[in-house]
Amino acid sequence: PSHKLIILSATRSGSSFLCRRLWIDGIGKPMEYLNPLHLQSLQRRFNLPMKAKFWCDKPKKRLTTSLHAISRWRQANDWFSLKLQPIQLKPWLSRHEQPEKLVNETLSDWHVLPLLRKNWYEQLASLIISRATGSYDFGLAYTHADSMACQGSLIAPERLKKAINELSRNTESILNWLDQHPGHRPLWMEEILEWDALTWQKLLPTYLPSLKNQGQETLIQGLGTTPLIRRQDPFAQAKAEIQHELTKALKNEGSARPPSRLEKLINS
Repeated sequence: PSHKLIILSATRSGSSFLCRRLWIDGIGKPMEYLNPLHLQSLQRRFNLPMKAKFWCDKPKKRLTTSLHAISRWRQANDWFSLKLQPIQLKPWLSRHEQPEKLVNETLSDWHVLPLLRKNWYEQLASLIISRATGSYDFGLAYTHADSMACQGSLIAPERLKKAINELSRNTESILNWLDQHPGHRPLWMEEILEWDALTWQKLLPTYLPSLKNQGQETLIQGLGTTPLIRRQDPFAQAKAEIQHELTKALKNEGSARPPSRLEKLINS
């Protein structure tokens, strides 16, 4: 593919919505191809070089070779799009290396769309509920586990600690990438949920300059025009009520405060 895109995001940041939007509009077929669960099936399907001894001392070469193999089958309109949480790069990092450094160097020829969420406490609450109940939205596939089937307190110390650690690590890596690329700005979940078709057509090319290239006119004209159809989640009301209460409780937890840099970016 001529165009390669990374949607750089943390968990529960609206990335599934964004990926569905890009998929249905023809800008690749974005999925978490580097998610360990997906890699296991992709390895068998596309014969990826994941366990070959030849790659044991060449992790970054193995990474780029694997992505190239996947892109041959999972591209659309000459775009290959990857949904990526920074912590998913851990298997390919050198000791003490940060994920954003790998993105800058090994994946330097990729477009990057950093996606963030302004309401940190809602995002954290959503992550805790998803982890506790197994109720996820994987984009083009759907799972609706019983949101009331959680064992133990949602805000149990260990559960809270793991969620904060995961969300903080991903968010800090995205903020580091933005600090290193001052000409870029993030997409905000709360904003893209409100975009109409005209807004998609006007603003997305400012984030992805390749859309302005010759031959991309049809893609731009189709942005945001196809409605996203989502199945009804039978537990939507229960989840909303639980998330509302949990969000309020998290605001009183000193350890659950958002990164100061995120607050600064939002206020700016």
